Amino acid sequence: MPCGLDIRIHDNCQSFTAMNSGGTFLKLMEKIFRRLENKCPDMRSIFLTTAFVNSLSRERQSPPIVKTEYDHCKCMVGIFERLIENLDKINEQLTIIRHYGEKHAQMAESGFTGVMIEQFGEISVFIIGSQDVVKFNHETVKAWRLLLACVTDEMKVGFDRMTRINGRRNSCNPPATTVAGN
Repeated sequence: MPCGLDIRIHDNCQSFTAMNSGGTFLKLMEKIFRRLENKCPDMRSIFLTTAFVNSLSRERQSPPIVKTEYDHCKCMVGIFERLIENLDKINEQLTIIRHYGEKHAQMAESGFTGVMIEQFGEISVFIIGSQDVVKFNHETVKAWRLLLACVTDEMKVGFDRMTRINGRRNSCNPPATTVAGN
């Protein structure tokens, strides 16, 4: 298992099914992002900047670009649905999560940081861990903590990797300068 962890599939599946009924997990994601915005006030401007830049794009993305915080919450629900459904293939799923981290590196110029990913993980552990369906079962708490730690770690690995690559690309291509009078 990645991260040297034995994720209890049954505990995650049962509790996720309970939390995902009636849109509860979406509401949890909204709560997580509100708390993240409180801890990282730059998040609001990053969402607004990204939404504005994406709205100017003439390319049609498939799947569609995540433009708003609400879109991001819906996307996260989908990610967790696929993750939970495929916990028996956790390595493949974490590779996908790492790729999402790489995609977030393009927002580094807008102020997005790896610390924000870590904060997301910490807040998620607190909020998901405080749900009745999770908090009253020690094994379920442990399973969610381990799963969220793996997701956060892989997301950050992807983000850090692509941020370093982008930094190297930028240092290899210094801005062109012109000399007056030539």
